[in-house]
Amino acid sequence: MQGKIALKGLMFHSFHGVHSFERERGNDFRIDLVFQTDISKAALSDKLADTLDYEEVYQIVAEIMEVPVNLLEHLAYKISEKLFAEYTEVKILDITVAKILPPLEGRCEESSVSLVRHR
Repeated sequence: MQGKIALKGLMFHSFHGVHSFERERGNDFRIDLVFQTDISKAALSDKLADTLDYEEVYQIVAEIMEVPVNLLEHLAYKISEKLFAEYTEVKILDITVAKILPPLEGRCEESSVSLVRHR
């Protein structure tokens, strides 16, 4: 039985960006993840060991968010690589990385990059 498991609105204060002031002051980021995977085992067993552990996923993303990079594209790729390596049962991963109130001349609520990875 195929299903989707979503973690939306993972929030971090990190130091990603191409400008020196972004590396000094940081910015707020939001990560949204949607995993497409077989949920049969967990649906039948009702055991955490048979599904994605949200806390583990959060910790993996948090670890990656601690290492500054220049681009949201690279950040999304790094997160997807690690999650695909850790969770081989995931068939499709949809990830969005958003920088809240990016440093632009005008007003912008967020800039974001989304990618979809298929196994």
